[in-house]
Amino acid sequence: MSPPPTWASLLVEKVCLSVQIFEEDSPIGCHYYCGEESHEISIFVSPTEIVGGPNDGHRIQSRFVVDVVEVMKHFDVLDAVTWQPQVIDETDDLGPHLSVTGEYLGEQVWVRILSDTPEQFLPGRIIDFEERRFVNIWDE
Repeated sequence: MSPPPTWASLLVEKVCLSVQIFEEDSPIGCHYYCGEESHEISIFVSPTEIVGGPNDGHRIQSRFVVDVVEVMKHFDVLDAVTWQPQVIDETDDLGPHLSVTGEYLGEQVWVRILSDTPEQFLPGRIIDFEERRFVNIWDE
């Protein structure tokens, strides 16, 4: 996948500053799709996967809050802000999320901040049970 356009990276950095994570050093992931008329950006806080020990393979979702007003301020034109509290149906691979659509630096964009990391992404952080330490995978 090619790197995101500069404007998209700038918006993601700004939105991430509006996310307060309660687990120290949990990385934030991002998936983007740049279409011809509109662009989609999904942002999610990494779960932590336990490696080794009796709970090997178990994922712990990171806790976080979003300053929604602050996210909205990053858009030049705001079209809509919605909250989807549950999975809609079996084709909904995003699940619960905050959705913000509007314009940023002349680009039409749809930003979603997901409650959980989509299944297709590996966790960004592990707990090494044997060595009793955290390892940020996405940073390597």
